[in-house]
Amino acid sequence: MFVMGKSLRLEGFNTANYFDLMPEFQREMSRWIHEGKITWKETIEHGIENAPTAFLKLFKGENFGKILVKLS
Repeated sequence: MFVMGKSLRLEGFNTANYFDLMPEFQREMSRWIHEGKITWKETIEHGIENAPTAFLKLFKGENFGKILVKLS
């Protein structure tokens, strides 16, 4: 009802329709990451003893991107 009321159009996207492009995607993405064109943020906690702290940060919004617990 809200879609119709706002004259919105919905369109699905199924990545399975594009699996044939995966090798090209992997080559290009690898190159872009290597060249520094693609970057990401992540929060890293060190040591298994900090796993509970890392988990709680998820709920407090204290992380950027993925939160990882590095064991070694």
